[in-house]
Amino acid sequence: MSPADQAMADALRTQIGWCRENHDDAHFTADIIAAVLRDFEAGGVWRTLLGDWPTDPIADAVMVRAAGGVHRLALKGVEPFKSVYARLDRDPAVLDDVVRAAGLWPEMAYWISGPPQTNEVMRSAALLPGFLEIAKAQGLPLRMLEMGCSGGLNLWWDRYRYQLGDTVWGPEDSPVRLEPRWDGPSPQVVPLTVASRQGADRLPVDLSDPEQRFRLLSYVWADQAVRVARVRGALELARQSPPPVVEADAADWVEAQLAQLPRGTTTVLYHSYVWMYLPQASKARIRAALAQAGEQTDDQTGLAWLSFESVDGAELTELALTLWPGGERRRLALAHPHGRWIKWVG
Repeated sequence: MSPADQAMADALRTQIGWCRENHDDAHFTADIIAAVLRDFEAGGVWRTLLGDWPTDPIADAVMVRAAGGVHRLALKGVEPFKSVYARLDRDPAVLDDVVRAAGLWPEMAYWISGPPQTNEVMRSAALLPGFLEIAKAQGLPLRMLEMGCSGGLNLWWDRYRYQLGDTVWGPEDSPVRLEPRWDGPSPQVVPLTVASRQGADRLPVDLSDPEQRFRLLSYVWADQAVRVARVRGALELARQSPPPVVEADAADWVEAQLAQLPRGTTTVLYHSYVWMYLPQASKARIRAALAQAGEQTDDQTGLAWLSFESVDGAELTELALTLWPGGERRRLALAHPHGRWIKWVG
């Protein structure tokens, strides 16, 4: 194999290990990716699809693209994919046949060529206590700005029902229940008002389009039934009232939104698993825009930066908050990347 193909095979093995070692409910997905690896190493259709990949396959999440492409066929009701996924069949011979057939599907090359789109609703369970901290510190209505928001499901965080330690928050009749394993003091509930909300993404998902809703569901691992149900519930809420999302470059959008801060509100820039994908130049522009906007703040004009991002590329996530006036950064929590457990340290 070429060096690029060896890197791809290693990336597939890495993803298989992550699924099996870090996720008790992702063994079927690990087996799907293992079948992709076997076909790739044998020079099959997946070598044609993934061979000589020009960039870092882990950074490009190629393994997630492959698993999502096969899952999409099952979600659309195509056989034999639908039946195999319905029973989570882990027979290697069956999965080899199914994965090979998926690789021959006419749309697969197009699917693989695009980046994954995930909109992990459970991350709102980590974001909410951050929003409560902002409201507690500044006592102003929140102007919500979500960067890299995909379809905008986490723009509707206040429509979900939460159990965070001893704290219960949100509409009792919500179809989305977020109940992570919580470690540490329970969040303090304070009055919280959303003045406005908007999200931006380079490639936003149009949740009014059934194909786009399938796309989001495809990247949720099929063996994680509770996670699939959460996303379906959030998609239904979004179908009833689409999130306000615009197509924009992250740095351009942040600069425009922070050019002037509305008095009587706290402007909250927040994001989850976006920062790692931004070019260094964009990160520098966003930091500069925040610092400049921070100079506009006073007791009636607040600014907050809330980030839920990977710690040095590890399978661990940090919830961090910076507030202006002041510009002090605090680590609030460490968490599972999907928000399945949260350890409050703030």
